[in-house]
Amino acid sequence: MRFFDSIQQRYGHANVVLLKRWAKLNTKIAALKNRRIFLLKCRTLGLFLDHIISGIKNVEDLLRHNEGRTGQHIRAFNLRLRSKILNLEISVTDCDLKKFESELTNIHSTLTIPEHIKNEFSRRQKIVYNRLFYNIKDRNIRKLNRLKLNQYNKIRVQNKWFKNLTDVEIPQEVFTILALGPKFCIQPNASEVNISTLLADLEDIIRGMNEKQKNILRSQYTNMITNFLHKNNDSSNYFNNLFKKCKLFLGQHPELYVVRSDKGNVTVIMQRQDYDNKCLELLNDNKYYITLNSNPASAYQRRANNIVAQLRKDNKIDEAVAKSLTNYSSVAPRFYALPKIHKPVLTMRPIISSINCPNGGLARFLTNILSASYDKENEFYIKDSFAFSNFINDYQLLQDYVLVSFDVVSLFTNLPLQLIIDSLTANWGVIQDHCTIDITTFIMILKFIFDTNFFVFKEQTYKQIFGTPMGSAISPILVNFVLDDLVRDCRGRVPFDIPFIKRYVDDLILALPFDRIEETLGIFNNYNSDIQFTLEKEGEDNSLPFLDMRVCRGEDNILRTKWYRKPMCSNRFINYSSYHSQHMKMNLVRALKDRVVKLSHRTHKNDSLGELRDILVENSYPRHLLNKILFNHGENAPVYTTGEVVVSGVAVGVQNSQINAEQVVFKSLPYIQELTPRLIELFREYNFKIALYNIKPVSRLFTKTKTPITDAEKSNIVYKIPCNNCNSTYVGQSSRTLKCRLTNHKSDCRLLKETSALAQHSTLLGHNMNFDGAEILMVESNYNNRCFLEMVCINNEEFSMNKRSDIENLSNIYTYLLKLERDKRPILPNNNSNLPPIHAHLSVHGT
Repeated sequence: MRFFDSIQQRYGHANVVLLKRWAKLNTKIAALKNRRIFLLKCRTLGLFLDHIISGIKNVEDLLRHNEGRTGQHIRAFNLRLRSKILNLEISVTDCDLKKFESELTNIHSTLTIPEHIKNEFSRRQKIVYNRLFYNIKDRNIRKLNRLKLNQYNKIRVQNKWFKNLTDVEIPQEVFTILALGPKFCIQPNASEVNISTLLADLEDIIRGMNEKQKNILRSQYTNMITNFLHKNNDSSNYFNNLFKKCKLFLGQHPELYVVRSDKGNVTVIMQRQDYDNKCLELLNDNKYYITLNSNPASAYQRRANNIVAQLRKDNKIDEAVAKSLTNYSSVAPRFYALPKIHKPVLTMRPIISSINCPNGGLARFLTNILSASYDKENEFYIKDSFAFSNFINDYQLLQDYVLVSFDVVSLFTNLPLQLIIDSLTANWGVIQDHCTIDITTFIMILKFIFDTNFFVFKEQTYKQIFGTPMGSAISPILVNFVLDDLVRDCRGRVPFDIPFIKRYVDDLILALPFDRIEETLGIFNNYNSDIQFTLEKEGEDNSLPFLDMRVCRGEDNILRTKWYRKPMCSNRFINYSSYHSQHMKMNLVRALKDRVVKLSHRTHKNDSLGELRDILVENSYPRHLLNKILFNHGENAPVYTTGEVVVSGVAVGVQNSQINAEQVVFKSLPYIQELTPRLIELFREYNFKIALYNIKPVSRLFTKTKTPITDAEKSNIVYKIPCNNCNSTYVGQSSRTLKCRLTNHKSDCRLLKETSALAQHSTLLGHNMNFDGAEILMVESNYNNRCFLEMVCINNEEFSMNKRSDIENLSNIYTYLLKLERDKRPILPNNNSNLPPIHAHLSVHGT
């Protein structure tokens, strides 16, 4: 007898109906649980099902005709709609699952069959459930992999954008996100938006307005920010998932370095040991570098400040200039290197980051003098590619003359000081008209800059003993003077006419008789044994690459240029999928079009624009959009879209020539697609141009190869110092280094000076401050922003010893937003938790 017939005969028809319903629910629950897991995984990976995409296809079609502000709104709406539909499916699935599970529970309690029969039936249903569940799971995994593959195929990533110099296999997800480049940006989660920094930027914008205007604007943008934070800003999109996987992979492989290439804009992965060894190969060359036993930053800073003080004492500079040149928070320059992957044998290009170095002020001082003195109208100097294009196009070359280019080998590291001094001395008649110091003082300062050219690499201090200071602001202008003298002298030694010699930094292009090329090269190389040139001649196609152009010589000997990309170039630009504003992407296309048109002779313009289109298609830009912008001859290039946003130095909405730098005030805000445009609209009636910066660029995944600056060396900081005897803390800000600021605080406490709330706390209560436990809370170079962030940090401290007046300028309108930010921060253990809180009379939090 069959099972259900037996149950019906013994226990009645009602139990049979319940058991069959149990079996049916078992099947549905297996499918729904799989469905829920699958949908949640899609949301985590930022994937959307085919039926969701096809269901809103009509909305997507609108993008073909609207790529400006309307198109941007449609794109944002489209993404939100997809997310809402997916979330709705998850909610419906979860609701159905709960309903069926509840019904199954009721069936268990309603059945009136013996327990052993019920248990046996349950055992068999579990077998059926497991078999069905894993069958559906396998199908969903295949479906998920197909969706992931489709997503990969939509992102155009070129193999030439990525170079793996290791034997470690790089996962596809890691390759994809790193190949998109350090400037590729990802949509941040709402929790990744730093509210304090955003409010500091906004406070900087409204600074200078009257208090009534400030409070009106504060109320408006605070409401916008609050609404944004309370929305369901689930940005678990596809790129966020790639970002997380890449971060996890790199964390598991600390031996790998992710760096930029020297040329070509390529992402390079190399072994840490290989990077260090290649750098040490450079630094162990005794011709250029020596090691120092200690870091001389403090000594060099004193020497630099003494020179400035003497200049001021001699009335060679005024008080304002002296103040700008004096530095009390300098740090040692940092050395790093970029791999030259375009070379047959891998080598590194040394770079020295001289930000805030001891001799930086004096270097800028001399640079300003030399820049004002330099003749930019001389016959050799090329300002940029556009100037050269204007000169060379339609130039009639003499018969039997050809084009050649000379390039100096490692110019900056091979330019001797004496040659520079000789050049400046020869040009002093022009230089002295732009400065208030004599040549002896000028040369003394120059020698000081060369003598104090040191840097740090891997905790070891080095000094450059030959060549111009790498990374210093003064090096390029020194090159201009020396190479102009070199070219002028060598041309005078050549026993024939050279129609033209043009120079851009260390690259020279000139026209020579085809049989006198080697002779000319020898004359140039004999000028100085340290400055040697390499040669490149016209190719078989009678053309020569120079800068980002190829100069072509026709059969009529007329020269014509076309836009050119060297073989080493990866042709990687900001990808269309990057989380940049649409304005910025459109302006990138228009700016590149403008460049191509200006650098290409009219006979090569269309070919060059076609090449640009193909390159941008590789960067995921829609072909129909590119055709519309690049080949619409009715629009004047560049044509900027409507708006008042500045992105990467390009003003959107106005031509650069229309901007009056004295009338327009530039401010900055983070780019958040759902929030920033509304904030910009709020300030549209005011005379501001808003520059946008991104919160989550891929560069955060790249290796920081420079030796990190210690907390003691950091300047422009907001810091806090705890008390050893109670739970109170002091929060302060300083443009100087933490080490210098702590020294001042220690001196005040020792001398019983009540110059700050910290000194008052120590003096009045007899407490000792825990200076060793000092902590940097934020680093901010903008003084106004730093003062605002200081108030925020004081407000965040539960037991602050700061004065009430220290936060009196912190608007109460921000109270709720700052509470939201505090609530999302992790609670850290209090090192002084066993001590009772002491509320001094000067405390912010009461008497």
